[in-house]
Amino acid sequence: MTAVSTPRRRDGIRWGQLVWGGALLGLGVAWFVDVAAGLSVSYALVAAATLIAVGVALPFAPPGDRGGVFGLGLVLTVAVLAGTIIGPAVDPTVVGRGIGDVEFRPANATQLQARYEHGVGDVEVDLRAVRVGSPTAVDAELGVGDLLVRVPPETAVEVDGEVGVGEIVVFGDQRGGLGPTVHRWDGPPSETRVLRLDASVGIGRLEVTR
Repeated sequence: MTAVSTPRRRDGIRWGQLVWGGALLGLGVAWFVDVAAGLSVSYALVAAATLIAVGVALPFAPPGDRGGVFGLGLVLTVAVLAGTIIGPAVDPTVVGRGIGDVEFRPANATQLQARYEHGVGDVEVDLRAVRVGSPTAVDAELGVGDLLVRVPPETAVEVDGEVGVGEIVVFGDQRGGLGPTVHRWDGPPSETRVLRLDASVGIGRLEVTR
């Protein structure tokens, strides 16, 4: 009688479980930092980084595990697209959000918004006509694409810029790769009428110029 051998069951963590677990861990850390530490976390940046991880993992995952990895990518994509649609309804301080190329050109400080946000496309935020009489904060955030911010020519500016994957150029200071950041002050050291710009791009290019 011939013995029938049965294939040994493969133990260990599957690719789908690994990627899902990494995504949940990343979101949990971001949530903890945002709530407990009191720091501002860009969830668009977290989602973009997770999508990159999914895209990298998918070709290397065994055929039986690709469904779970692809499912995570699909869920994230739907969530990001839903956020670009319902965002303005739940947050009236946000201008933009969506898909396509857009431009924002406030004519004066009264028209200036505290936050400009867009989903996918090329965005230009032209603030050159704005004159600030006191410290003023503006956030500009883009999920995927090129973000160009033009600041007033005679105003002191403090810039915090970050890009998940891509290139960042702030007043000629150019950096690229994975997660480049730039902090830059441009103006007289004692100036109190300052524009504080917090700008970020998930995947693409960020440029701040006058």
